[in-house]
Amino acid sequence: AESTDSLLVSVSGVEQASSSYFHPAINSAPVVTTGNTALNLGNAGISIGTSNDTVLLLNFDSNFTDESVKARGAATVTGDVVLGSTKQFGNSSASFDGTTDLISFADSADFVYNSSFCIECFARFEDASQANTIFSHRTDDNNFVKLSRMANNKIQWLVKESGSVVADVQGGSISADTFTHIALSHNNETGNTALFINGSVVQIDATSAYTINPTGSF
Repeated sequence: AESTDSLLVSVSGVEQASSSYFHPAINSAPVVTTGNTALNLGNAGISIGTSNDTVLLLNFDSNFTDESVKARGAATVTGDVVLGSTKQFGNSSASFDGTTDLISFADSADFVYNSSFCIECFARFEDASQANTIFSHRTDDNNFVKLSRMANNKIQWLVKESGSVVADVQGGSISADTFTHIALSHNNETGNTALFINGSVVQIDATSAYTINPTGSF
């Protein structure tokens, strides 16, 4: 077996040594007024979770089926959603018309936002001047979470509870006809919500605390 020294690990762009893992401060690039300081995690390593932590996995390689260990089966397809040949990896990707097309899964106790979580995908938009929903989970217009591309080409993470906006994280710039990696990460212990575009942090909200648990389809 190879030594663990041959495994390159990086956290937020900082290369790690096997003897001492180091997490950079979150209050830099972009600057925020609050946030935790840099953390030296010693040689205990960093937990990146297990397959059980993945509550939904859609590769769109040949179908619209959940490939996580939760095995939720096939998504409900609404509209003219197809498996297209333009893809980032694999054999295909999901192609939507940008108006009424969507895929959905029934609500689950796994789909909650009052703990730490991450949502990520590769997305490609033909028209960079149109607003598009990437992901949403809602009870009604006053209670929902939504990850979307705005008409100004920024990515937005919006959370509304009981009619009040509790998180509105915006950033980045999306180019047309280009696959972009988009990730939203929330640390419930620190209250930090970070938006990443192609691996780089574009915005941080250091004061986000969610209690919302939408009951509609996912």
